[in-house]
Amino acid sequence: MSKKTVPALHVISANRLTDGVVVYRCGECTWSEAFSDALVLSGESLEDELVLAKADEVSGVVGVYSHEVSDGAPAHIRDRIRAEGPTVLYKTSPSAKAH
Repeated sequence: MSKKTVPALHVISANRLTDGVVVYRCGECTWSEAFSDALVLSGESLEDELVLAKADEVSGVVGVYSHEVSDGAPAHIRDRIRAEGPTVLYKTSPSAKAH
């Protein structure tokens, strides 16, 4: 008996052109800064949405790509850092204090 392969789940990510903030593709051809708002896609629906998302590269986002998710979170460390923020606290001014 062969084991049925479950297609990997993905979200679509990019950076907003105006400020570089990471954004995620949501429904109705919109983008959100919140990973939790991202459409989770696979198969043909992923390919179709990726085409639409890449069309936005001329009007508001850059670097559109899809990445795998697992258990409701990015599957790879690079994408987890993009979703959750830096792994170190950046000192932005002499008065900035570590939390």
